[in-house]
Amino acid sequence: HWVGLKLIGSSSNRQAIGAKVMVVDENGNPHYREVVAGQSWASQSTSLLHIGLGQASAIQEVQISWPSGLKQLVPLHAPDRYYTITEGGAFVEGIALDALTASASMQAAAPPTFGIFPNPTSGTCFLEFTTTQPIPLHIRFFDVLGRLLSAQSLGAGHAGKHRIPLNLPPQEGAWGARLFWVQLSGPGFQQTKRLILLP
Repeated sequence: HWVGLKLIGSSSNRQAIGAKVMVVDENGNPHYREVVAGQSWASQSTSLLHIGLGQASAIQEVQISWPSGLKQLVPLHAPDRYYTITEGGAFVEGIALDALTASASMQAAAPPTFGIFPNPTSGTCFLEFTTTQPIPLHIRFFDVLGRLLSAQSLGAGHAGKHRIPLNLPPQEGAWGARLFWVQLSGPGFQQTKRLILLP
């Protein structure tokens, strides 16, 4: 089992470099990680923390020591997924990328949520959402490590309900089910959901 964390600083630097994380599993064992910029000359580390939990199937608590000095206790308990945690704020499931800037009218037009159906899927699936006005949208696929696999632009389209067929990344000889993150983004927002692709 494992848990993945993306930290976003507010009082601290936005990349949360220097933040220290302790994840305590259901057996009381602590697991430590730190967000670092790089570990050798001319290197750069990922901002996603991947923490192995061994056989533990639940998380007791997550403690974050931010560079600002804030100590934050995060009440997340389900392993085997990614979470985005904002300094001093809430946490959400999934990997949230940095917010884009936009006017208030464009932000108000963001779809409140989107769904992927069917999920899990072994073939074609659809992304469904509603917009209040035409806005340019983008779909991006990420693997479980947060690497971008593919992207597609939807253009401005029209206001109303949308049902978009997803162009799934190729399996290329993969065995077993695969997990992806699907992100819908536009001016001033982004939302991410899990997609399970069956063989």
